[in-house]
Formats: sequence, structure tokens, C-alpha cells
Amino acid sequence: MVGSLLEVGYGRRQPDEIRAMAKVVQGHPQMVKAPPQGLFLVDIQYN
Repeated sequence: MVGSLLEVGYGRRQPDEIRAMAKVVQGHPQMVKAPPQGLFLVDIQYN
């Protein structure tokens, strides 16, 4: 999902494409994956 959102930011995809892909439960074959480097957990909050 993150990779696909970056594609929108770069102008390679339209926001409507992401909305359509997000409706698919199992994922979408055109969804771009972001590399795991740089992704990290910042905080967990429990109520």
C-alpha cells in the first residue's frame, strides 16, 4: 500500500486507482510494495 501511495505522489498513478485497489480484500496484483528498509514502528498505545 505504501509503495502505491508513493506512486501517486510521483504522479505515476491516480488516487482513484488506489481507492479501487484498496477495496480488494486479498490485495491487488497492481499494488506496489514498498521496500522494508526505512519502515519502522514508532509507537504503540494501549487503552
